[in-house]
Amino acid sequence: MVSIPLTSEPRLISHPEREADVEERRFRPVTFWAPIGVAFVLLEAYVLVAWVAKGQFKPTPPGPTPVPTYMKVVAAGWQWGGLAAFAAFVWFVMIRPWRRERRITLDGLFCIVFFLIYWQDPISNYFQTWFTYNSYFANFGSWASNLPGFVAPHGNRLAEPYLWDWPIYVYLAFGFTLIACAVMRHAKARWPRMGKFGLVAICFAFCFGVDVVLEPLLMLLGIYSYPGSIPWLTIFHGHYYQYPVTEGIFWGGAWCAWACIRYFKDDKGRTLVERGVDDLRVSDKKRTVLRFLALVAVCNLIFAGYNLGSAVLGMMGGAWPKDVTSRSYFTDGLCGPGTQYACGGPAVPIPRGNSAHVDPQGNLVGGKSSSPTGAG
Repeated sequence: MVSIPLTSEPRLISHPEREADVEERRFRPVTFWAPIGVAFVLLEAYVLVAWVAKGQFKPTPPGPTPVPTYMKVVAAGWQWGGLAAFAAFVWFVMIRPWRRERRITLDGLFCIVFFLIYWQDPISNYFQTWFTYNSYFANFGSWASNLPGFVAPHGNRLAEPYLWDWPIYVYLAFGFTLIACAVMRHAKARWPRMGKFGLVAICFAFCFGVDVVLEPLLMLLGIYSYPGSIPWLTIFHGHYYQYPVTEGIFWGGAWCAWACIRYFKDDKGRTLVERGVDDLRVSDKKRTVLRFLALVAVCNLIFAGYNLGSAVLGMMGGAWPKDVTSRSYFTDGLCGPGTQYACGGPAVPIPRGNSAHVDPQGNLVGGKSSSPTGAG
């Protein structure tokens, strides 16, 4: 006689195929961010290659104005000293940990990423030139005019001080990113119940404060200038070292965003954009490449946000101070005496590459597509 139970527990039937399908369909952030990183790398390569191929890879001279001795000393000392600082930073932050752990660490990837995002440096001049570098520094002009849709004329004349500027994106920009992360760690240890919003607020306040102190010092030393800043939002207005407070807000925000990407990680030590990489059936090398590309994407997008905000405000700037226009090593042949372009200001129309424009004497000069026009 067969006994049939009146009740029975339902049997759970496993379907490996369905589970595999669900696993395959699971969203992995790294697969979204990595292709964006590829696009940024390709765009950067195009811009830099075009810069060289078009014959724009040539120095912008400092012009006839004598360069003060202290600026020459700063240029010589910091360019070569900065390369030493860069080498030391890369050794301690990327190479030594790489050798010790036999794999590149997250900070090692960040070192390479910050070295690569330098290509965006001139983008805040996209619509109108509002910042310049001291052309006494070693330079080969700029690749700016090869950026798709770049509006400001003669972007290739911006004197990018590559020996000074490129390395600081690693040892200074990423260096302070590490310090900002340490500030958040200290705050979390001091106030364990503090949430993410509080940590981000502290991070931003720190980054803003650092920029407000650091950038005026760099400008006072004669490295670069913000002549096109908005007067009522400017400290030391009228001097070559005038400082736009908006720079502290935008750069401090970018700095804080980079720090938060690095600081907030999951239980596997992955940042927001790397998550899901451990679930992919790929080799360790491919996994590292995907992580790198994802970091390239998010760091470039953060920097693009800074540049977009700065570029828009750059169109609202005041008249360039005489303390800048009287120094040819700050005008870079972009505008002012000795050129056919008036420097920016509320009364000066914003020119495009080949458009009609106003010269320093207030005359209207015709563009390439129209006959020259004079105006008294």
